[in-house]
Amino acid sequence: MGIDIDRNPPEKSIYLSFLRKANLHIENNGKYMLKLPEVEQDMCNILPTFYRIHETLSDKKDIRCKMSDIITDLEKPPYGVKKGVVPILLAVYVKIHEQSLSCYENSAFMIKVTGIDFQRIIKAPETFEIQLSHLSGICEVIITTLIDELKIKLPQDRKPNILDIVKPLCEFAAQLTAYSHRTMNLSETAFTVRNVLMTAKEPAAMLFQDLPVACGFQAFTVNETISTDSDSIRKEDIKSFSLKLKESVEELNDSYVNLIDRMERSLLKAFSHSGDVIILRSLLSNVTGCIIDSISEPRLKGFCKRLSDMNLDDKMWLESLGNFICSKPPSRWVDSDEDIFTLELSILARRFRNVESIFYSENAKRYAVNSERISITKPDGNEINHIYRINDVDEDVVNKLEFEIGKLINRDKKHGITAISRTLWKMLSE
Repeated sequence: MGIDIDRNPPEKSIYLSFLRKANLHIENNGKYMLKLPEVEQDMCNILPTFYRIHETLSDKKDIRCKMSDIITDLEKPPYGVKKGVVPILLAVYVKIHEQSLSCYENSAFMIKVTGIDFQRIIKAPETFEIQLSHLSGICEVIITTLIDELKIKLPQDRKPNILDIVKPLCEFAAQLTAYSHRTMNLSETAFTVRNVLMTAKEPAAMLFQDLPVACGFQAFTVNETISTDSDSIRKEDIKSFSLKLKESVEELNDSYVNLIDRMERSLLKAFSHSGDVIILRSLLSNVTGCIIDSISEPRLKGFCKRLSDMNLDDKMWLESLGNFICSKPPSRWVDSDEDIFTLELSILARRFRNVESIFYSENAKRYAVNSERISITKPDGNEINHIYRINDVDEDVVNKLEFEIGKLINRDKKHGITAISRTLWKMLSE
């Protein structure tokens, strides 16, 4: 219970005289757990109180009960529970039945009830509600199917419950990045599923009505039965719904990863690199080491420092670039920030290449990479400079292309070189 055995704080007295003496907190296979005692072990006569709480919730099947009403009922005869004890009893009941109880604060579903929450319950019980969930008919089939599809692990000693699905889904939605909460770059189904998860107030309504509709199916009725052969279509709906929900959850989970992947592709395009980002990082680190001392403009210098940072892994490196360019981390972006990143990246990359081109013409021998500088000047004075870097892996490909192009130009060297110059101008101007 988190109490230091060598000390005697007030809560230890409460624990020993109530939870331990009443056999509520017991050892089972080397682990301690909360469990209602057997009748013959009920040393403090607390079972009637717990039976009353359960009876109250069971009578109002799938209907919320105010905490304040339960507390008032327990304080009256024949139970007469003292005010200081009621919160402890409720906390124990909620913990024991946490997989079948839904708790609400100001009508909002609570994913998890903690000690801090019970401090608020003591002060304002009228703002809290609890609801006992009952599964039957089609609901059991839906829960079982979803648990299998979403690969949710359950203890082997109990039946699955609605909260075994709802809590993991709500926790999943809560841990998504701010970008994943805001982006519109999703399929229509994933977009709607996200909205349902983010605004859910009622577990049963969310799971059996809102999510099926979001996935393109009819809502399931809680009292609906499924037993005859004629219900095979409904069973297919349940299976299809489970698969569709799984796809949407995976799409939401991958939304931020996909953003990072698009940032990587934009970076490769901005630097005209056909390899992977690992090789590009090595090349850019080498180049920035040569040119950074000659750069005085703050933004371009800051860009170069981030390009040359080899202490971060690829994902963190891309996030660092995104944070620098858009002045906030990609995990907090909205969709328009990705457009800003792509545009600003292309501008900074072009300025980087211009500085590199000037430096290259004067310090080519200092380059430790295999590179070629292309410079084309038009009669009107317009000029394009570009440096291409290749690695050992690309060398064979370049050599083959060089041979093929050489054969083509040799047929008509003058016109061939002019044609290549014009082609390069068009490609480098894009």
